[in-house]
Amino acid sequence: MVKLKAKFEADLKAHVRRMLTADWGPEIATIDDANILIRFFDAERRRIAAHPRSIEIGADFICPTDRQDGWNALQYSGPQKSDRAIS
Repeated sequence: MVKLKAKFEADLKAHVRRMLTADWGPEIATIDDANILIRFFDAERRRIAAHPRSIEIGADFICPTDRQDGWNALQYSGPQKSDRAIS
């Protein structure tokens, strides 16, 4: 019979690190393996619930020129303009 040797804890930590890096970015690399599971469950507890939000833009809002491409992408992504919450 073949015996299986696996490091489930190491696999779990690697999986958690990949998930956190995808959600929170490269700063996750600074968290050591001893604390990665604690940070993961703390991050899950604090995660903001996904639901539709409305954004109101002030009449005097001016987008900085170096951010204009991102602003345009945000304005024209998602639902049709008549259904959007950005106004």
